[in-house]
Amino acid sequence: MAASSNIFVMMILFIATLSVTPGLGISSDQELPPDPSPEYRKHLHECAQKISEDNGDEVFYSTFFNNVTVSNGCCVQLRHLGKSCHDDLVNFLLEAPDLGSKVSEISTRSEKIWDKCVLVAESGSSAPQPSTSIIED
Repeated sequence: MAASSNIFVMMILFIATLSVTPGLGISSDQELPPDPSPEYRKHLHECAQKISEDNGDEVFYSTFFNNVTVSNGCCVQLRHLGKSCHDDLVNFLLEAPDLGSKVSEISTRSEKIWDKCVLVAESGSSAPQPSTSIIED
């Protein structure tokens, strides 16, 4: 699958995960997030093209579930993606229903991932890192 469809794959995975994750389930009477305008959809699509599918998955699962570590190589790509695109992709996904109190947690985790990746990218390090969570609970 091409990286250009990365955001759409992430959205589908995210919404599917919401429906089976305790505390984050979508009931049949709830609406899905609104479809973005064509201009905003194009912007999100262009953002998603700047990061590989594997690295997009790392960032997604680390941000929304804290169950994957963002590798140094992925951090370099995330930094190339840019803060605006990273924030826009995360914020769009945060529009999914029933995140409730998780929005603050996810937003904080997103910022920590960004800050870590900026440091990694600036240091020029793309060496593998230990497979531990980047967020200390």
